[in-house]
Amino acid sequence: MHTQELVDSFFALLGWDTKKQKEFAVSFEALGVVCDLQDTRNGIVTFRNKPSRIEEISETVHELITKGFVRRGEARAIRGRILFARGQTFGRCGAAALRVLGDLSDGSKGTPVLDRRAKAALDWLVVMLRESRPREIRVRVDKPVVLFVDSACEERPGGSPFVSIGAVLFDAARPDAGPLFFGCEVGGAVVSLWSSGGEKDQVIGQVELLPVSLAKTTWPERFAGRPNIMFIDNNSARFGLIRGYSPVDASASTIGESWLADSYLGTRSWFARVPTHSNIADKPSRLAFDEIT
Repeated sequence: MHTQELVDSFFALLGWDTKKQKEFAVSFEALGVVCDLQDTRNGIVTFRNKPSRIEEISETVHELITKGFVRRGEARAIRGRILFARGQTFGRCGAAALRVLGDLSDGSKGTPVLDRRAKAALDWLVVMLRESRPREIRVRVDKPVVLFVDSACEERPGGSPFVSIGAVLFDAARPDAGPLFFGCEVGGAVVSLWSSGGEKDQVIGQVELLPVSLAKTTWPERFAGRPNIMFIDNNSARFGLIRGYSPVDASASTIGESWLADSYLGTRSWFARVPTHSNIADKPSRLAFDEIT
């Protein structure tokens, strides 16, 4: 209250009238964003979208889907509103769906008619905004978990590939506990979905991404609420994880699962490159565990 009186008195001296201000509160709204200071004693400030903002976006999306087409200006407007709202959620979820909306807004899509893929993307974005974890700013940062991931793709006799993945996790908060690790073969049905014409190169991009999301679902208690430093020796996969998107649908889906896991667990991921010969996950990815144990 004293601060408000000071500010009002200052502007009064300048001869400027001011609007009646709301009283100071632990939670306040600005531009459709709610800033929540209730947990500041624990060093946490939370930003989330105002419920009415999400309802407005949802109604607009419903109208577009019902109409069945979208003009370029409309696509740009709803994309901008969704991007702003996504900024108040945790992580980078929704990049693939936003790319579909971007094709409509920048004119790269030849027709304004909303096909099944575009309608599904719009629906998904609304659900994402409703359910995503609010954005958090933390004063204190917990000790990180350090994750190494790798994959292997070898030709079997007869031409079918043997595809496997591995991961090694070090917990800086529990240095005496030793590393956690896994290594396993990727099932043939999954490899068939990834591959195109049996070409090995079509599989590598996807298999490099799989252990990232799998590690987060295998050890969720280690990732929850903590930063994660992840090392990977494939630049294509690393850049996709940083962007939150890949032009290859199978890779984009796996990247999306990884970012959804981050949002659900409240973990912040940093992606770095490690040379192949220095990647401790190389042996587990080939189902060799002697050096780890």
